[in-house]
Amino acid sequence: MTRRSREETVPASAASPSAAPTRICVREAVLDLPRAFGMTSVFGNPGSTELPKPYVKWSIEPARAEDVSLAIARAYSVAMTPPCGPVLVSIPADDWTVLTEPVLPRRLSTRLRPEPELIEQLGRHSTKRSARPS
Repeated sequence: MTRRSREETVPASAASPSAAPTRICVREAVLDLPRAFGMTSVFGNPGSTELPKPYVKWSIEPARAEDVSLAIARAYSVAMTPPCGPVLVSIPADDWTVLTEPVLPRRLSTRLRPEPELIEQLGRHSTKRSARPS
């Protein structure tokens, strides 16, 4: 049974960080985001997300193909939060060609305490977005 209709795929090269997000296929989203974080290996393992639970910090199989990009971003965040450890995102084979919104990589804190540099960066970003009352 097919869960959703299929759409034409767009190559990842069509998605530019400076332009508005372009829809890309789940396969490209799954591979592009980890590459942006410097990861060079992505392991595939067909199977349940329940099996590895005692051995991973977090596991998920997104209900919709469109949610895979965000699940990968969340998995990275959970994996890099101390104590660092493995995570599992199970992606059904029929989701690889579905179009989705890309998730741009963000710099994450790897400390349990706030990082002064990231707080300063957040402050600069917030002041740029808010208008000062006159």
